[in-house]
Amino acid sequence: MLKLIPAALLICVFFNSGCQPSEPKRIAFKKRSDSIKNISFSQSVKYFELDSITGPKVQCLQYVRLKDRDYLAFLNEETGVLYLNDYQTGKIFSRLAIQDNKRDHRKLFQGFYYQNPDSIFLFYFGPSVALVNDKGEIKKRYNLSNKTTQTPIEQLIVKGFYSSTSNQGFYEQDTLYLNSVVLGGSKMERKKVQILLNVKDGNQSFREMDMPLVYRQHNLANGDFHLYATSYNPKTKKIVYSFPADENLISRNLHDSKQSSFFSGSKHIDFMNEYDEKQYKNGISDPMIEHFMTSGSFGSVLFDKFNNLYYRIGFLPIGKKNLNYEEKNAPLKQLSVIVLDQNFKYLGEIKLSANQYQMSSAFVSEKGLNIQERPLNDEILKFTVFKFNTPAIK
Repeated sequence: MLKLIPAALLICVFFNSGCQPSEPKRIAFKKRSDSIKNISFSQSVKYFELDSITGPKVQCLQYVRLKDRDYLAFLNEETGVLYLNDYQTGKIFSRLAIQDNKRDHRKLFQGFYYQNPDSIFLFYFGPSVALVNDKGEIKKRYNLSNKTTQTPIEQLIVKGFYSSTSNQGFYEQDTLYLNSVVLGGSKMERKKVQILLNVKDGNQSFREMDMPLVYRQHNLANGDFHLYATSYNPKTKKIVYSFPADENLISRNLHDSKQSSFFSGSKHIDFMNEYDEKQYKNGISDPMIEHFMTSGSFGSVLFDKFNNLYYRIGFLPIGKKNLNYEEKNAPLKQLSVIVLDQNFKYLGEIKLSANQYQMSSAFVSEKGLNIQERPLNDEILKFTVFKFNTPAIK
């Protein structure tokens, strides 16, 4: 005797819609097809001392050269203390605590830029920047609000801005350049801008960023995919931008808006997912985090002034779905390092060990590219130093 098949089951069988979530729409990256083999390299390990009140997850760090010594500067976001560690020995050389009338500096600063011992810029989470010396004395404070963008002309009431190691900022001819995402306006809209702060007279201006076409053509989550990275080449006076959703690097003149685009994709990354919250709403983690972690993307771009090279970090997608990215020892994206010469010619690429390296904690020293390893304890910062075997271009 034939049994009647429920209509709902028939719909599932014949249309395969509505009964289970469909796969996210994939956006293809242009995949690198160069025949160049993996570039050869050597590697070593560097350890940096931590004190008892500083954890190993660092939001902002910078390589600093002072006279004949090299240091790693990093910020303890929890306490607001800035550390200088001797690069050679790894030992703490100095601690900078800001001297003001506040008793508590926890969660006060998000980043910094160390120009010299008399000019250290601390970035507040609120819309302001403090100029301090190495004794922690505040020399000047700049408020970023009610300023005018250059194009288009409009008032931008800044309520906050973003800074990290990946887009730390740089200093040139009395001007501090901050490439950032700001929150502002009556609707607290996110705007991608370059903030130009003249440290002599306090004058400020804003240049709006021209986002790559992919951001206008596709729906991308408003989280990590919009936190772009920058690097500055002082020899050519050019800023280089790395956008998570774009295979290209964008090189822009410092003093005007002229820019060029260079293909700088990876042979290991060929897609990202378009964002549709319905596809991720049943996941363990936040939908935007799930979207970012399961998509290919790009991270930091770092200029090696010692060898005239650029390093671009690629993030391979995590193959499994619905993982918990908010738990201790959560999965990390696997990293790839793309090596380019000063003219953005591809020299090679290496894929690093999975789940071993922090995604946004890297800097360049004279020894090579330093990438932080996943912390195993709270006593040290551990970095792998990659030295690529390619002739320096003078």
